[in-house]
Amino acid sequence: MLRKLIIYERIRIGVTLTCLVVYTTPFILIIGFGILDSQPGAPGGHVLLAIFFFVMLGVPWSLFEIRFFYRSSTRGVRARLARFGPTDELIVRIDHALKEPDTFFLGQASDSIMSPQPDCIYITENWLVRLCPGGSSIVHLPDLAWFYRRLVVRSALLSHGRYDDQLTCVMRNGDCWTFDTWSPLRTEQVIDALLDRRPEVLTGHVGEWIDLAAKPDALWAELLARRERLAAMSPAELDDWHSERWDECHTRILRQDRQAGAR
Repeated sequence: MLRKLIIYERIRIGVTLTCLVVYTTPFILIIGFGILDSQPGAPGGHVLLAIFFFVMLGVPWSLFEIRFFYRSSTRGVRARLARFGPTDELIVRIDHALKEPDTFFLGQASDSIMSPQPDCIYITENWLVRLCPGGSSIVHLPDLAWFYRRLVVRSALLSHGRYDDQLTCVMRNGDCWTFDTWSPLRTEQVIDALLDRRPEVLTGHVGEWIDLAAKPDALWAELLARRERLAAMSPAELDDWHSERWDECHTRILRQDRQAGAR
């Protein structure tokens, strides 16, 4: 999935860039010949023509830049994976994990080169992969220490009073990954999948966890202590633990304006 997505995006960039060059060349030639044929002291009627050509050239190239440098779902993926080891090997491992039958999946995948960009979440035993336009998030679950819900007020005028549902994952080293989870219902599904795989992880926007997050070693020590307690629990106690973490996720939520920081 990841490998195919990266390859398809490279092909799209190449094809789009080639089309833009072909589209741009006649305009450049017209502008060049126009400059050569222009008479010294000619009236400023060429200004409107220059503006026209600027728009005809500037708009397509600007859209190209926005789509592939700011809104690409593969933006920064390789750099983020490089934190965990050799990128190509990790892509192969993650792609293999995404095909496992117990992998949690939610959203719209990108299955072919003509498909729209993906907007989906995969959760495996060891990875959470959030693919979406504008940059994707990749979370290594064995290093996940804490996660909590965020409700962010939408900035659009007509969306006043509405919220974007998000999830923030805080890692063992203190890094944070925040990504969109679409709606309250889908957020519940993602949280349930995470708790099934990592029940010991700290949950909810709790003051104690906020303080511990300033000291990543202390945060991780708390997680290890919880893991030991879980190992000694009976099935009934584990069910109660899961219910308590579930309630914590949905009652201890960070609510903030879009202009506020990630935490």
